[in-house]
Amino acid sequence: MASILLAHVADCPLCRAPAFVPTGQRFRLADLLARWESEAGVTFHRVVWDEYAQPADRHVRLHHCLNCGFGMFQPPVEGSRQFYADVTAKEYFVTDKWEFLEGLQDLRRYGCRRVLDVGCGSGEFLDQLRAEGFEAVGYEFSPEVAAQAQARGHLVCQGGFPQAVLEATGGWSFDAVCLFQVLEHTGDPAGLLAGVRQLVRPDGLVIVGVPDSTGPIRFFSGALTELPPHHVSRWSEPVFREAMPGLGFYVEKVAREPLPDYLWQAYLPYLWEASIWPAELCRQIPEVRDRLPVDQILWLVDHLKQLGVRWLPGVPGHSLYVILRCGEVAPPPGSDPLQSHITALVTEALARVEQQREDATRAQQVEIMLRITRRERQLAAQAERVHQAEIELGERAQALGRLEAELGERAQALGRLERTLHTHWAVRLEQWLRRLRGKA
Repeated sequence: MASILLAHVADCPLCRAPAFVPTGQRFRLADLLARWESEAGVTFHRVVWDEYAQPADRHVRLHHCLNCGFGMFQPPVEGSRQFYADVTAKEYFVTDKWEFLEGLQDLRRYGCRRVLDVGCGSGEFLDQLRAEGFEAVGYEFSPEVAAQAQARGHLVCQGGFPQAVLEATGGWSFDAVCLFQVLEHTGDPAGLLAGVRQLVRPDGLVIVGVPDSTGPIRFFSGALTELPPHHVSRWSEPVFREAMPGLGFYVEKVAREPLPDYLWQAYLPYLWEASIWPAELCRQIPEVRDRLPVDQILWLVDHLKQLGVRWLPGVPGHSLYVILRCGEVAPPPGSDPLQSHITALVTEALARVEQQREDATRAQQVEIMLRITRRERQLAAQAERVHQAEIELGERAQALGRLEAELGERAQALGRLERTLHTHWAVRLEQWLRRLRGKA
């Protein structure tokens, strides 16, 4: 039995440990293409079907490293140019990303100047880098998409990596290289990172954004976007901490994307029972406390979007954000390695406490905004009632005015009648008096 198990063990393509084993997740590529067409409305060209679905029983299986936790499908079937051209025709990619905002903030904080964006797409992040004054260069795998970024005035490299970048820039050494949602698409992440290593200065930064396999996407492991030919590998924080030193990097920072608004309705039902802070907040609001969880979620989503909230701080989203530093971790000469390690742990703990404090403050701000919104609606309802009362009083005043006018007209009529009667009887009385005098 042991020999059978060992026969399936291979070296991890990332950390190189002999601990890469197959899992039970196995998919037929023809079935995955059919799901893209039926579930996502994608229409693939014949060349895509010929490339991936031949032979008809061609399949991939997820493998997992018992040492670093890295996951990759074998064989690592990547998406082709035509595959992505067909998929992106549905415009499902998000261009306004949280990791862009976080990346700009960190690039400024670390004093970076020259920045390379690998997998730059049509140039959304390059636009932001240029606006902030960075010397920004892009590298894009798709010629069609690269042309879109070049049309926006950016230097975008094409061809072999990293040679194409070195030739186009005259051998620049970059302060930072960004790989946002790139590593999970390549069948050779170690090779790609080795190329990145040639482009970064000796102590430079590599800023990475990848789907967090330990985050909410673990509930959607069979989602099309998490499977080949779209995503080839699976990443988590332990993967970076365990495997990166062997590739010439160490982890400088790890952050998790707060849950973005376009994923609220999909992810929140799975997170609700974990009593994340939005759930606790809804359970304290009388008007929604006794509703079913799905109704609480819909109510929360509606109100947060009305307030302009885009991310839920403290609620894990799709992506893991990692800053890697080039070089090996080593204490300075004459220092105590244990003391340096303790200092690093304390610094990391303080940073996490500060992050938790910021998350709590943001949560309180959202709660205050919700309360303000409820109060504004109450005041608006009261103002509407006052307005309706004013209208009703005005109508009653008009009715009283009409009644007063009618009474005035009747008084005038009575006056005329009184004068008429007075004249009539005065004449009759005069006639009677004359008759009486005549008889006398």
